Amino acid sequence: GLSAYNHNLDTSPEHYPKVISTRSYEDRLNTIANVRDAGISVCCGGILGLGEEEKDRVGLLHVLATLPEHPESVPINALVAVEGTPLGDSDDISRVDAFAMARMIATARIVMPRTMVSLSAGRLSFSDAEQYLM
Repeated sequence: GLSAYNHNLDTSPEHYPKVISTRSYEDRLNTIANVRDAGISVCCGGILGLGEEEKDRVGLLHVLATLPEHPESVPINALVAVEGTPLGDSDDISRVDAFAMARMIATARIVMPRTMVSLSAGRLSFSDAEQYLM
């Protein structure tokens, strides 16, 4: 059977409508609640590099840390920009640096100490030394 479900929030509630139009932030939170109510382990994180500001990164971590129960797993992803997509073709999107990723991962570990926090998508865009830093 199903033991874990990955459903990322992607960013803060404030920045979310700027990057996603197919569903609402509340829809995503409801899905997470339904998964939890079904007794399934929750994997839920976000993506850096969506044109967000520092306050959006903090906002994402605040939402995750104040859920009724912390997710068991929180992946921190760096955007993998794909040519031909809105974010892949945007001049407003800049590459996330290793220090921003390390800060996000470290902060997530502090505010959700029992959660497994990991560097996930986009990790191959960083050098081995940068990945070790994270």
